[in-house]
Amino acid sequence: MLSFSSKSRRMKDAQGYLTKIVNNHSPTLEAYALGEREERRLNLTIPVYVVPALGNVVDVAAAKATVTKEFSSIGFSVILDEALGTDEAVVVMAWDGTTTYFRGDVKHQSPIGAGLWQCGIQVTEIVPSGEYPELGTLEI
Repeated sequence: MLSFSSKSRRMKDAQGYLTKIVNNHSPTLEAYALGEREERRLNLTIPVYVVPALGNVVDVAAAKATVTKEFSSIGFSVILDEALGTDEAVVVMAWDGTTTYFRGDVKHQSPIGAGLWQCGIQVTEIVPSGEYPELGTLEI
């Protein structure tokens, strides 16, 4: 009987800790701490490639496979294993059966721990698929 109650208590402790994490990352509670944002954020994880860009040149060799963290009506954030090192990027995203290429401006890059970075990208345009044929080598 002792092992059951001990196991049950450990599970409750673990679930309590996870509940704290969830509560502390609630978009509703975050709005109170940061003040109202101009646009709402949606936590959404989609696999993408982030390709550094400079003007009309994309560096496909430096493309990073990663995931999104948040979306808004003007952009999204992605998780990277290092700072991007550029002010522009093309993000390759497969969704709803199609691949879309978003060009955007890097608005912020912040370390989030464990060697990871959160990078906020404000979308400036959808790039036609033929504009950068070299991006076709990136399959999601």
